[in-house]
Amino acid sequence: MTCALPDIKYGEGADFLPFQVKPKPGTALGPAGSIVVTVHSADAPTIRHTTRVRVGSPYLTTRNRKLTGVRPGGEVGLTPAFGNRGDTGVDGGITVMVAADGSTLLPRYGNCRYNKAAAATEAQCDFPGPLPAGTAYETDHPVIAVTGQDTRSGSLHYSVWPTADIDGPSQLPGRAVRGTGEVLRLRPVDGGAFTGSESYRSGGAAGALDFETTRVDDVEAVGFTIRGRVGEEVRTEVPYPRGYRGDTMWVTLPDGVSLVTRPPQDLQSEDSYCREGPAKGGPVACGPGAEPYAVVLLVRIDKRVEGARGSVTVPPGPAADPDQDNNTAPVAVEYIP
Repeated sequence: MTCALPDIKYGEGADFLPFQVKPKPGTALGPAGSIVVTVHSADAPTIRHTTRVRVGSPYLTTRNRKLTGVRPGGEVGLTPAFGNRGDTGVDGGITVMVAADGSTLLPRYGNCRYNKAAAATEAQCDFPGPLPAGTAYETDHPVIAVTGQDTRSGSLHYSVWPTADIDGPSQLPGRAVRGTGEVLRLRPVDGGAFTGSESYRSGGAAGALDFETTRVDDVEAVGFTIRGRVGEEVRTEVPYPRGYRGDTMWVTLPDGVSLVTRPPQDLQSEDSYCREGPAKGGPVACGPGAEPYAVVLLVRIDKRVEGARGSVTVPPGPAADPDQDNNTAPVAVEYIP
């Protein structure tokens, strides 16, 4: 077939679908050949692209799990597992891509590449295949990640692809750091409970190990600094605590600083503002707020008090707070000349 395309301006692209293919009756399942497309242009290099045609389709599936009670700074083990629920097999290799959130990967296996030699966050593990229809496998050892000391929750995401189908930008370069240990291998398992994407049956599949550490219920106040000149009104923000669950934060203002209140019509409606607390001269009530990061605090710096310090306190969450010593953080004042 020869197809004429219109001009494409610089910076634009074009989707061009000139035809579709379908198998003749009785055609056997599996590889059926290739379609080679060659694109010529008067002012650009010639481009060639090959599409492999397969009758039928693999349908890759994966396993998802959740883990609780992980020790902060401890190890989490992801055992990637995948299957093929389609009507044809994957003849070539299988590639597993792993991405760590809230943790870093240990470069342990010789057939895996990592994006960094230490504290890696991505890995690519290649397996020879094949993956016949109706089979499922898991790795014989886990991919190990180390959680951060302050991590409350995170995830080890992984995706599974036929090695021949994964695109270049998604892969780690061949020069990437390789693991120095044993080779990670596969062992057969029952994949009946694995799931995949019905809308993307012929492509890859994604799974995850979501985890929570023992700090998941830890509410930790975040301190802040009020900056301004003596005699001036200052707008600052009270940051939400880590592990915030929508409770009111209580701010004890530093000596020499007082709360400024205004009628609602004089305030920006999209913001939430701190307000007077129930006790006169006591802590200021801040939140809960609708904006994503902080509650606005309007104050006046009445006088300079060297070393003045206040505090912000948040109550424990509804679950057992494992460290209530960090529920209060300091509030400082920085005087601008």
